Amino acid sequence: MSDGSSRFAPFLRTLACAWRTHAHAAALYVGQAALPALLAAWQAWRDSPAPRGRLHLVWVARPDEQRTALAACAHPLATQLHLPEAANVPGLLRFETEKEVVSTLAVGEPQSVVGRLGGGFDGLWVAPQHSGIELIRAAGRLMREGGSLVATLTDQAMLQGLRRAGFTVAAPEQASVGQAIEATFLPRWRERRQPPPVAAQWARRQAVVIGAGLAGCAVAHRLAARGWQVTVLEREGGPARLTSAHHAAALHPHVSPDDSHLSRLTRAGHHYALAHWAALSAAGHAVGWHASGLLQAAMSEEEAALQRRTVEQLGFPPEIVRWVTPHEAQDACGAEVTYGGWWFGLGGWVAPPAVCVSQLADAAPNVTTRWNCHVASLRRVEDAWQLHGPAGELLASVPVVILANGGAALELLPRVAMTLSPMAGRLTDIPAALIGGNPASAGWPRAVVSGNGYVLPADARGVRIGSTYETPPQVLSPAEAHAENLTRIAALLPAWRARLAALDPAALEGYRGVRWVTHNRLPHIGSLADEAVALAQAERLRGAHLADLPRLPGLYGLLGLASRGLTWAALGGELLASQIEGEPWPIERDLAGAVDPARELLHRLRHGLPQGLSH
Repeated sequence: MSDGSSRFAPFLRTLACAWRTHAHAAALYVGQAALPALLAAWQAWRDSPAPRGRLHLVWVARPDEQRTALAACAHPLATQLHLPEAANVPGLLRFETEKEVVSTLAVGEPQSVVGRLGGGFDGLWVAPQHSGIELIRAAGRLMREGGSLVATLTDQAMLQGLRRAGFTVAAPEQASVGQAIEATFLPRWRERRQPPPVAAQWARRQAVVIGAGLAGCAVAHRLAARGWQVTVLEREGGPARLTSAHHAAALHPHVSPDDSHLSRLTRAGHHYALAHWAALSAAGHAVGWHASGLLQAAMSEEEAALQRRTVEQLGFPPEIVRWVTPHEAQDACGAEVTYGGWWFGLGGWVAPPAVCVSQLADAAPNVTTRWNCHVASLRRVEDAWQLHGPAGELLASVPVVILANGGAALELLPRVAMTLSPMAGRLTDIPAALIGGNPASAGWPRAVVSGNGYVLPADARGVRIGSTYETPPQVLSPAEAHAENLTRIAALLPAWRARLAALDPAALEGYRGVRWVTHNRLPHIGSLADEAVALAQAERLRGAHLADLPRLPGLYGLLGLASRGLTWAALGGELLASQIEGEPWPIERDLAGAVDPARELLHRLRHGLPQGLSH
């Protein structure tokens, strides 16, 4: 630490006690000048004898502060805190800087960011320029009892404010304005409606994940990384056989003028997925990510104008998104489009099955898979969940179960207040021979292009386009679906209109899958509500918050990923694992609330409409 680590030894002792006695220790650092303290804790963890739990280091600062601090820091560990261009955009960026050490960069104005964090912390270090009582009070909502605080005394009134916030200040009579103070979070009364989670201490760190698509493989991997023994039960004969089966899918952020929950969650998922896949590749697993970039083309003059205004309004770095003219679009990706569009330089495509296989391989030997295994029923017996097959046979008995099996999850729950609706979609594969040989050499886009439909770069087999959106009772025949895809892409790529129009839709083939979507297109990620108890307490819960709702202990969901499985699965797996372990969350509280599986139940309770919950 900049003042000498011995001066604030209690802070390090608190963290060391946590990582030696619990599954993890977590510390929150606020401001540019907090970097040396963060690195000192990291070094102390490295020097600590094993066994030791995971270390979570969360650093809150503006991006310019983070870059300045890292540029001026000579500590060798600082080189591992790389700042991608995404660090210039408000939000959380998480990555494992080394095995069992997790770094989260919380980008933005500290006062605002701290108030949105989720999870629990054992230590709080606040740089002098941010040591106001309001920020510390907001951070106190995240502090576990016994946690340590280091801050700078701004005035004598701050001492009284700290006591009111639940902190006991060490040697307050010796404290003077401008000096660092130490405090311990030991509230004498209940300060918070919902205390932060403690580091979980499960009697058995065993879990079953139902489903082996993108969602199931992601959460199995993230739990295995924390030392859990995970069994994946899949009714098909292998991983990624249903919705996650197609051989190529696109990944890119989402942009909206108001930077909505959808946009923020998609941006966070995009950057976490890229970091996650890079780690898998570094470990020797062939994920096969193709960083081609992605063009989201405008389909009208009005849409192009909105795209331009949105980019100007958001002020994001061009590395994340920039508006391009038709000429610039053709230079970027070889696509001749009419109105220009958004260029996502960090976009691209990957084969979902390769992601699933890589995750399962990397998680071995902590993950066991059982194929052709159908879970027909699920019930709570004492402190475990029992899973039974179609004939009533016991498949497993574990404390934690994660439903990652799409709409089939509804069959395992007694009543369901969360929407999951099927939406079929068909892709179209066009063999190279049907459009005059190698489409790549004939000017087919060399990057993903989306708009009203999407196209993938060509390979030796040809090109893939898509996709239809078919909601029951609407069901298209294969020929009708291929014709619809051809029409969409002809409007997207005018230079290919004639060649696409000459194709016979009835002669084409392509993958068909079923997406499961929620009422507002945001996924369900988190602990599942105990709806029976909630309905029995409906009157009391009319003014409740999500944290007040009763939950089914040890039962979680990662569901409703719709068309964004690639984007949301890895982040969703990390969020679930963090919640199960009581760790700091990889996204802000309002985003976690927006994807909470209990959100629709809460809406019904608040409006006095608990009846009618059914499959």
